[in-house]
Amino acid sequence: WTLADLAVALDAPAVVVTSAGLGTLNTAALTLESMAHRGADLAGLVIGSWPQQPDLACRSNVRDLETLGARPLAGALPEGSGALAPDRFTSIATAGLSPVFGGRFDSIAFRSATD
Repeated sequence: WTLADLAVALDAPAVVVTSAGLGTLNTAALTLESMAHRGADLAGLVIGSWPQQPDLACRSNVRDLETLGARPLAGALPEGSGALAPDRFTSIATAGLSPVFGGRFDSIAFRSATD
């Protein structure tokens, strides 16, 4: 089974976690295409490792990821977040995920900050 298969079997929308830099648009597009082919719904796109100093590709990809997903980003977590202690990660995730996922992430403010 793949996670897309599981999402379809459970009739649950899936979160796609992507990187920020070069190559992410291709990977995200292929993932979304595969999900659509299987009939999986998208709950949202989250950048799983946003760099402290994003380069031009990272900043440009924000709008393009929103276009691919046909919706605003559902979050962006700072790079290194996965290595944090659980309580610290919870705090970071709350700030980095959209309200639909229990957080406070503001996609409009994030996008504006990357322009």
